[in-house]
Amino acid sequence: EKTALSEYLYTNSILPGSGEYGLQPILNPGAFAKKPTIFRIPNLKVKNVSFLYGAHDWMDIQGGIDVQRICQERQQNGETTPDIEVYKIPEAGHLLMLENWKAFNEAVIQAGGGQVSKTSQLETITSQYPSVIKNSVTRKEKLAASEASAPSSSGGVRVPA
Repeated sequence: EKTALSEYLYTNSILPGSGEYGLQPILNPGAFAKKPTIFRIPNLKVKNVSFLYGAHDWMDIQGGIDVQRICQERQQNGETTPDIEVYKIPEAGHLLMLENWKAFNEAVIQAGGGQVSKTSQLETITSQYPSVIKNSVTRKEKLAASEASAPSSSGGVRVPA
């Protein structure tokens, strides 16, 4: 594992630049987007969008939570927007797949509609209760729970169980 990581980091260091040349046209200084996706994602014609952040990521998880909130508000107003899920990968910074590959894999599986262990440490965050972080459930479980319950005083918004 150490050898593979060493080779990966070394290879990234010696090869000609690539991705860094693509950052200048899309980011302002401080890594602020020139055209933020926060207002474009709700207009996507897709069913689901998932955000994955490390618990110690330099990227602000609030961006994903804000997109989730905007989509939920638009759904309450009868608009069709993607369902947004925000995952927080514990014990990871920005390189999720290297720093906590197990939780990263669980998040990718779950984001794709698969099932993960009930003992998973993976966390999902809901914008309705931003300070509440709970063990996540699959999209199928959320759908089943929302279909089983009648609309409530929350205006019929699906709240993750």
